[in-house]
Amino acid sequence: MKRLNFRSLLVYLLIAAMALFVVACSSSDTGEEEQPAATEASSEEEAMEEEEMAEEEEAAEPEEETATEPEEEAMEEEMASGPGGAFQLQWWGSQNRHERTIATVDLFLETYPEYDITYEFVGWGDYWTSLATKAAGGNLPDVIQQDYARFFQFQQDGLIVPLDPYVDSGLIDLSNVPAEAIAGGMIDGELYALSLGTNSQSFVLDLDVFAEAGLDIPAPDWTWADFEEIAMAIHDATGKFGVVGGLANPQLVNSLYLSLGEGLYNADGTALGFSDTQPLVDYFSMMVRLQDAGAMVSREEEIANPTNLENNAFVSGNAGMFFAHTNQYVALYTAAGADRNLMMVPLPRAVGATQSANYLKPSMFFSITSHATNPEAGA
Repeated sequence: MKRLNFRSLLVYLLIAAMALFVVACSSSDTGEEEQPAATEASSEEEAMEEEEMAEEEEAAEPEEETATEPEEEAMEEEMASGPGGAFQLQWWGSQNRHERTIATVDLFLETYPEYDITYEFVGWGDYWTSLATKAAGGNLPDVIQQDYARFFQFQQDGLIVPLDPYVDSGLIDLSNVPAEAIAGGMIDGELYALSLGTNSQSFVLDLDVFAEAGLDIPAPDWTWADFEEIAMAIHDATGKFGVVGGLANPQLVNSLYLSLGEGLYNADGTALGFSDTQPLVDYFSMMVRLQDAGAMVSREEEIANPTNLENNAFVSGNAGMFFAHTNQYVALYTAAGADRNLMMVPLPRAVGATQSANYLKPSMFFSITSHATNPEAGA
């Protein structure tokens, strides 16, 4: 039997992601958010035909760390006999990511029939609710998709296990993985998660709405004051929303302070990382002004009527700007349609900023849980 190598599964996922990216770039791309589903890999086609096409908030598959065919073949040659058996896999994502991940699982099972993978996929918000419920019941899946902002808490709560023993034994082969790609999943010198790729944050502009409002594309070093002025101008000139897409996201606050050379929290996460609260006051005051003017959906409306990457005012052409992670760009294009004229730009900076507000981070991880019934197969 051939051995399931965690890195080989990552490679299959990343190859599938790049294949979609290439196709998408030649036409236009993906949608988001979905209905919960749990199914055996063998019934994937029937299950996917019954699923509604809806996509997620937060993230289409990363496109960056792909493997070439020789690398894939070499990896398969490296694998000796392994544990086989059944394990459970759960992830969040867009409908597009679900389809690609399921196709990857099917491809994997064709190559390694000694494995049996049961999988479940849901949207971003429902995903964390699902994991919390399962964690309380002591029945987390063997392998879970993990987020950069959350995996530390999972580690602190003892819900994910170190992967170092599997790396040391050769069951997980990281010999060809850059050290910087591994470092993001480490806590106190131990590896708890393997990254699937890298992303950053951005705003996507509808250039046709900008033209309708008589506005120029903002400069790369634009500020939040520029952002507010543009959002108001779009609404005043067109009656459309200036912006949609979750300005309450704490990562935006972190980026705000990053542009000032600080951060939301200190290095060890024990205290706030900024010394001046005025930029934060200014940021939330801007949000209130935009909401009061009708240039932005209110936070109350966002909570009462949640949307997703496929179903929102920007996709329908009723907003000029949309906050998105860079690996959602393909999905957003597909949801919006091939005829749309969209452009991705960096995040605005604080007034008086000393550097960019953007930073690179792991887009998502895979971790093995402490509830795993077959962690070796998961590895």
